[in-house]
Amino acid sequence: MRNRIRLITLVFIALSATAIHAQQSLDAMIDRNLASLVATYKTLHAAPELSHHEEKTSSFFAGQLRAMGYDVTEHIGKYENPAFVSYGVVAIMKNGAGPVVLIRTELDALPVNEKTGLPYASIVKAKNDAGDEVSVMHACGHDIHITSMLGTAKMLSDLKDQWHGTLIILGQPAEETVDGARAMMRDGLYQKHKNSRRGRTWRCSGNDKRSNRCGRGNSFGAANNREQRKLSAGSGSNHSRLDSRWQ
Repeated sequence: MRNRIRLITLVFIALSATAIHAQQSLDAMIDRNLASLVATYKTLHAAPELSHHEEKTSSFFAGQLRAMGYDVTEHIGKYENPAFVSYGVVAIMKNGAGPVVLIRTELDALPVNEKTGLPYASIVKAKNDAGDEVSVMHACGHDIHITSMLGTAKMLSDLKDQWHGTLIILGQPAEETVDGARAMMRDGLYQKHKNSRRGRTWRCSGNDKRSNRCGRGNSFGAANNREQRKLSAGSGSNHSRLDSRWQ
């Protein structure tokens, strides 16, 4: 009995040491990329775009993912209003047999006048759908969602030898006006990317103080949340959760 207890204890210690080492490796990767992620966040925060007008944001997002090795499709979505152009982005990385996981971020900003006084505060003004000129701000945290998504995408790309399956990354336009997700589905998102209908979704919630993690607690998902929490410090925005459910 003592030998069995000793053996079980040794196995537990070995597994714990492996998990700790894996988390330390992820933390080190995040720390190495943090400076560039902060720069990306500030760039996005200073250049917000309204719903139905996310042209530059979606192009930047798609370009970053394409450079990481993802198969990227742009302009996914068909609005009921034919005057609107959809800037939906779908990026796919196939990495052998395994589960299909879909993670999502929003791309748009709000018609809000920023008064944070930050050196990278938005001074953008743009015309809304009614033709009125309004101030624009990432007041709902979509800038940090995009940034943390890009950080997660890079880590998953760099760690391809440690996972198998298909990863689908979604850049959803017009989340604030609700019709962006509907437009992507109307354009046959699930038909064009059939695996996404059968895949799991990850939901990352930086506001959940009890768990502070994403989805099923997968370490890669937790990395997304850790980046979001570190980047959130002193940002001046109200950072809502990154939610992979459709509207």
